[in-house]
Amino acid sequence: MKQIIVLIFLCILSPVQAEQENSLAITLVGDVQHSDERFVIINTEHGTRAVKVGQKLGDFLVSRVSEEGVIFTHQGKEYLVRWESGRLTKPGRGAADFYIRLEQADCVYAFQSIAAASRLNFYCGTQIVGYISLEGSFSQEELLNNLTNQITITDAGYSVTDGNLIVAKRSKIPPVKQALSEPAEEPLVSFNFVNAQLWYVLKVLAEEMGIQPQISESIEGAVTISSNNTAANRLLGAVLALQDNRYEVERNDSALRVEPQ
Repeated sequence: MKQIIVLIFLCILSPVQAEQENSLAITLVGDVQHSDERFVIINTEHGTRAVKVGQKLGDFLVSRVSEEGVIFTHQGKEYLVRWESGRLTKPGRGAADFYIRLEQADCVYAFQSIAAASRLNFYCGTQIVGYISLEGSFSQEELLNNLTNQITITDAGYSVTDGNLIVAKRSKIPPVKQALSEPAEEPLVSFNFVNAQLWYVLKVLAEEMGIQPQISESIEGAVTISSNNTAANRLLGAVLALQDNRYEVERNDSALRVEPQ
């Protein structure tokens, strides 16, 4: 798998292309800065990714962000991925909590980057969709309000509480908060899923809990969660609370069964 990733990036980021127009398969559409954290959002032929400056992708390091774009390094060479628009980033952050630049970036990855930069767990409703353009310096509240107002559904909301950022339909937020406030039960689980199939996430969660998953692949739904060291029972409740459909859940010491109501 590592070799495949390296080959992909070698094809995408040749030194000649980096110096020219970066015309192949990868563009920079988002830059999120907060305190000493910085995340960039990139589009590739394999999908969208939010990656941290300093993170490795295969043998490539996300080295830094310049006014022209994001610089990857590999074997001592630098490869520039330019902004989609080709426009330079305006200098200066000011005294605000966040500096952000988005160019038709997927809103889910924008929220995910803000949560990660703020060291918050992230829970996102399946209804949250849209592409966002925004640039400037903001407080956290100003930024989240700006992004939420650009989501395509009219009743979108958010909550920042107890180390969690929840973005969903307003009606979904209270049950998610309730699930995350339940008495914690072992084990603690770390998840990072974007638009993953619900049946698969429930299967993985049951396996993490050390019990047999009894989950039908016919269960419909999607899961977007980035969570660190969260009690498994809280994750189960939050995952199901974010869904449009309702499910019957039966859990004991040996199995987890989930079926549509």
